[in-house]
Amino acid sequence: MAQPNRRVALVAALGVLMFAAGSATAAPSPGEMTLGNPKAKVQMVEYASLSCVHCAHFNNEVFPAFRKKYIDSGKVHYTFREILTPPNEVAAAGFMVARCAGKDRYFAVLDAMFHEFDTWAKSG
Repeated sequence: MAQPNRRVALVAALGVLMFAAGSATAAPSPGEMTLGNPKAKVQMVEYASLSCVHCAHFNNEVFPAFRKKYIDSGKVHYTFREILTPPNEVAAAGFMVARCAGKDRYFAVLDAMFHEFDTWAKSG
């Protein structure tokens, strides 16, 4: 019974973060990773973790079509914000690797890690 309670708490915490992000300025801070037209009318902020199965599913199954239709077409400016979920060390290490790849390769590295999520998540 403890597992569903943690899920509810996580969903509630993410909801609060998304609400706070929506009420704050949509302009990305220096050092944040973004895609698309910075002058787009729609500014989207995603909070995600490399150690989250739901984030991996979104990246692998939903994001490619969303990116093609909205980000690549210039309709949406997308900002990715890193959050840590257990195991925190795994998510942090993945984000550090992606940042070391550089701004132009950051999203390709994240995508590769999310696509291999089932492989490395089971081995840890």
